[in-house]
Amino acid sequence: MRRRQVFENGTDQPLILFLEPYTTRYRVMPGEAYTLFYDDSSEADGSDAPLRIVYVREGENPQISIYTDESDMYLADGTEAVPDYTS
Repeated sequence: MRRRQVFENGTDQPLILFLEPYTTRYRVMPGEAYTLFYDDSSEADGSDAPLRIVYVREGENPQISIYTDESDMYLADGTEAVPDYTS
C-alpha cells in the first residue's frame, strides 16, 4: 500500500530533509511543503512500520532524517522536487 507523508516548513529558516540511506538532501524553504510517497512494505524498519524520523538541530539549521526505501520527494503540485544534494 502506498502512503504519503507531508513535511511542511513552518519556520523562518530552511529545513533540511535527508532521505536515508541514500543521503539525498532536500532544502525546504519557509512556507514550502514536500511530500514523500512510500510503500508501507519498506524494509527500512520492517514491513508495515511507521517511518523512522530523526530530528537534529545543527547550528541554525533544523534537519530531519527520514529512513525509507524511497529516494524522491514531491512538491505540492505533484512535480518531483529537485534535491539539494545527492551522494
